[in-house]
Amino acid sequence: MRGSSHPCGFAIYNKEKVIIEVEDLSFLIKFLAMVVGIFFLAEITQQTVLLLLAFVCLAKMAYEWSEWHAIEHKFVYLLENKLPLTIDNLKKAPKQHKRCGVKNRFLHEPSIRKMNLALKATKE
Repeated sequence: MRGSSHPCGFAIYNKEKVIIEVEDLSFLIKFLAMVVGIFFLAEITQQTVLLLLAFVCLAKMAYEWSEWHAIEHKFVYLLENKLPLTIDNLKKAPKQHKRCGVKNRFLHEPSIRKMNLALKATKE
């Protein structure tokens, strides 16, 4: 494969057959700019995906924290009111404690599994 350039453009040919002939170099410049742009976009996309994954992980951790914090509130409520530590009482107890500064909208209702884990930890 050989190539030659002319004042008006360039041509790449194999033996006597022309493979690519460009009369205007602006095509080549646009093509190279597009390739560079694609690589740049791929790099930005990788970083965006990594940031998105980090955000999802942090959101999951915050959700977990809010469930455990709500369980703490429920335990404090039961202990202050001298109620037995059971699943039924934990379900009925409020997830917000009057002396805590965390707003109610940030606390999620804990799952039964987490309440069972917390009760099991108190019995050990």
